[in-house]
Amino acid sequence: MRTAMRMARSSATSFGLYGCGGDQNYMNYCNKSSSTLLQKAQFTPDPAARA
Repeated sequence: MRTAMRMARSSATSFGLYGCGGDQNYMNYCNKSSSTLLQKAQFTPDPAARA
């Protein structure tokens, strides 16, 4: 039996791990510039624009 978990996009979890106040950011890492870019990528549907 195979089981797998897939996420729609990797950016969906990137903000949670590395964004300021992310729900899985247990090390409390915070870089406001990075957080802004991660949020922008998370809500931009065009893959070319996210790159």
